[in-house]
Amino acid sequence: MSNRKKEIIKTAILIVVGAICGYVYYINWGCVDNCTIRSNVYLMTAYGAVFGLLISLIIPMSWVEKIKGMFCGKKCEITNNKEDLKDDEDNNKDS
Repeated sequence: MSNRKKEIIKTAILIVVGAICGYVYYINWGCVDNCTIRSNVYLMTAYGAVFGLLISLIIPMSWVEKIKGMFCGKKCEITNNKEDLKDDEDNNKDS
């Protein structure tokens, strides 16, 4: 997958996560009246999405690759070559 597609996917995921966090914030800590920002579920969700966008612009892809490697290692790598996968399975059985 190209770096451009990875950046777009990273940004989209963080925008959605930010929107969900904004909604959860509204549900748990939003006020009912007299608060112009926190009293509107749409504004809180939008602010969360914008915050997710800002975070996605700050975090470089190299960090994302390192985090992905920490959690799943070689299993996350997608290979199209079935022989490589078969060799890996044979190596795992031997050890």
